[in-house]
Amino acid sequence: MTVLRVIAGAAVCLVLATDPRWCVALVFAWLAARIVARRRRRRRLARLESEVDDLVVAIGLGLAAGLHIRQAVQVVAECASADSDDGEAACSLRSSLARLDRPESLAEVLHAWSRSIEGAADEVVAVIVESERRGTPLAVALRRLGDDRRRARHLEALEAARRAPVAMLLPLVACVLPAFVLLTVVPVVVSALGSVRTGP
Repeated sequence: MTVLRVIAGAAVCLVLATDPRWCVALVFAWLAARIVARRRRRRRLARLESEVDDLVVAIGLGLAAGLHIRQAVQVVAECASADSDDGEAACSLRSSLARLDRPESLAEVLHAWSRSIEGAADEVVAVIVESERRGTPLAVALRRLGDDRRRARHLEALEAARRAPVAMLLPLVACVLPAFVLLTVVPVVVSALGSVRTGP
């Protein structure tokens, strides 16, 4: 693998040495790849957080039914495994719970689960671990956390909706206005210049 990287780097250097314009193209390509990767990661994290919120609701229902936190988490994972449309967060929770057979605490397993989904469940894991350590009612804490997370997601959606008109200005200025100028202003200018040249 290292040899292939060295060969690829040498090839890129050779191309750049022959034509410097490739350097600009590579920079733009790298920037575009970074932007696409950042947007893809942001969409994935938002999807994971939404899936975690659904799991929190299910765990809260299990706790309200009288289950212990460990039992509630296991039941939610088993129900997710029976669903063919379960998401990445549920699959990761199911695979993380397989470690409960080993000498590991529930807190360690949940922390590993949150790390596997890029920290999308850090708040949930913190609430569960704190409640298990102090012995406080977890159902109320999870319900409050779920409400806070849904409220935060709603505010983020409103903020994104407010930013949408500003983001639409770029394609409007870069695409629509030049086309408008070419179709309306340029013909008038060309005809005026033609009339000036052919004038008396």
